[in-house]
Amino acid sequence: ILTGAIRLVSTTVRVLMQAAPVDLPVEEVEAAIHRVEGVTGVPELRLWEIVPGERVLTAHVEIGARADALTVLEEVRVALAATCGDLHATVEPERSPVDEG
Repeated sequence: ILTGAIRLVSTTVRVLMQAAPVDLPVEEVEAAIHRVEGVTGVPELRLWEIVPGERVLTAHVEIGARADALTVLEEVRVALAATCGDLHATVEPERSPVDEG
């Protein structure tokens, strides 16, 4: 019983603290976003669990001046699905301040 109680308390604390999922490193998610053609930066990224197994992501993604924002956003969503599986994602595009040319 004690082991089960400790596990329950640990899980509850992680959820209340809005901690990142243990099995999904934030660095891995950020790298997947960076691999999308047209992405020049990820200045903000938050990944947490509302309840165990229900993941939420918010990110600001910088998109190059010559890239089509809608295409890049769709490719980011595909990359997130491949990396994270089922999650709720809100991705906000921003034009990159860096000149690509």
